[in-house]
Parts: sequence; structure tokens; C-alpha cells
Amino acid sequence: MGLSGRLHITSRNADIVSETITSLVSGCRAIPTKGSDIIDYQGDFIGWSDFALGEASTASGFALETTAYGERMICAVSAKGHLVYAGQGRELVTGSGEVVIADSQSIETARFSENYAQYFVTTSMRSIEGYVREHFGKANRSFSGSCAVLPRTHLAAVSLSGFTPLINMLLAEKELLKLSPITMRRCQDAFLEIIASSLSANGVFLGRKNDPLSSSRNLREAEDFMRQHAREPIGVAEVAQAVGISVRSLQLAYKRYTGITPLARLQRFRLEGLHADLDAGLAENVRTAAAAWGFVSGARLNRQYLEAFGETPADTVKRVTR
Repeated sequence: MGLSGRLHITSRNADIVSETITSLVSGCRAIPTKGSDIIDYQGDFIGWSDFALGEASTASGFALETTAYGERMICAVSAKGHLVYAGQGRELVTGSGEVVIADSQSIETARFSENYAQYFVTTSMRSIEGYVREHFGKANRSFSGSCAVLPRTHLAAVSLSGFTPLINMLLAEKELLKLSPITMRRCQDAFLEIIASSLSANGVFLGRKNDPLSSSRNLREAEDFMRQHAREPIGVAEVAQAVGISVRSLQLAYKRYTGITPLARLQRFRLEGLHADLDAGLAENVRTAAAAWGFVSGARLNRQYLEAFGETPADTVKRVTR
């Protein structure tokens, strides 16, 4: 993990709060807002590469003053209380159930109310811009300076209805997540899609590539590549690159010939790979074997596995070891 694996802080020290948030977003100074030097703050974070997610809360409330700007995009879902972002001559206020998506360059101060709580994801502008080029085409204008408040329902409409439950699950499974680079990649792609699509809906209009005609041959090549590399942390972008077409062309090919998404097909190959390992007695235990194939949530895996093979992963292990 790139972010020291785990950070869980309960602090009354403004300097510790400043250092923690600086490591996640950009240089900042924490300032108590109740006329004392006390900041009551809790945070639980996980991060890898240039990507981080987590939850944070404060009982006392405090402000952050930017001291050094980083080139990062922040997506924060307010669960309780309200947050005020100020910068570039304007203020944005987000309350419970609302989402703020902002370029860190546009934020001069952030003020958190008493008893505030949020879920957040942050990644570099480089990652956002690369994702947009690969999946949407060239943006008509820069994301730099973007800052908007959206209703939480917008996230569900974009791509990921289980935004906060997913973060909770990943925070609870930190140690298992280290064994699952596939899950890390899927999580990162999901949040990049949320941020890119939300920016598009808010006026950063995205162009589309001139896609070549998709064909059944493209589909066969994609299937072969996914079978061979299913255990690796690949995404749809790598599959499209291997076939020699754009991501959109690959998606259109799957829609035209199968009615499912390429990601759903890749997940099926991974499920079949896990089944093959368990059926051959190659796994020490279900939990670590599932993580290696990109499955962290036991309940969801059990449902998918039972539907596909008529038994649970534990049933397969019991049958093989009799």
C-alpha cells in the first residue's frame, strides 16, 4: 500500500491533522474554530499509487488553510454536518447527502462544521486526465479549477450506487485488500468513472473518439486476452489496447454481440478461475484464493458463485477434501 497501509487517528493536535491531510491531498494547516487549540478528529484511510479513499469526522469542527497546492481531484460525500470550500472568489457549501467534486488547486480554505462526517476519494489530475482520454476522448477544456456540488443521487446515476458501502467494505478489509491488486484496480477505475462522468455532467464536455467499426473478431480477441490475463490487475483499457480498438468500440462490440459489458465478462472469467483453483485443491483457503482473483466481499462472492456453479466456495472445498 502506498499510504503506509493504515492510518487511524484520533487527535487533539492540529499539527497531526495537518500532516495527515497533507499526505492525502496537498499542503495545509489545520485551524481550530472554537477559540481553543483543540481539534477532535478521526480518520480512517487507505491508499495505493496516487489514489486514496476513506472516511473522516470531527466533533469539534475545524478549518483547513491551504499552504501548498497539489494537483489532485477530491470527491467528498458528506454524511453528517456541512462543509464549506472557499477559493477563486466563491464559496461552495455541501450538506448531508451532497457531494463536492473539486480540483485541489481551486480550494483556499475548507471549513468543517461541528459533528461533521464524510466519505472521500482523491486521486491525481494525471490519473483523471488519462482515464478521460482512454474512455471518453479528449476533454473540450481543462479540469483544472473544477469545483461543483452535486446531489448524492447523481453518483448512483453515474455508475456506483454503493459508493459509501464500498468504502466501508474496503476499509474493513484493508489487510485482505493488500492481497488483491485486482480489487484495487477495479475500485480505482470505478471512482475515476464517477469523477470523470460527474465533471462531464457539470459542463466539462467530453469529446468522443472516432471509433472503428467493432466486429465479432474483436470480441474473440478480447475474450482470448481476458482468459489469459484474468488473474492480473487489468481493466477494460488494457483489453481494448490488446485488441487494437478504443474502449468505446470494445463496449459497443460487447453490447452488440453479447448484451453484457466487457467488465462483466472479465469478472466471469475470474469467477471461473477461482472455481478451477478450488476444484483442483490448489488453494490454502477460500478467503486468500478469492482475494487473489479480485473478490473481497464474501457475501457477494457466495451469491455469484452459487448462481454460477450450484454450490458455495466452501462447498467446493469440502467436496474436494473429502
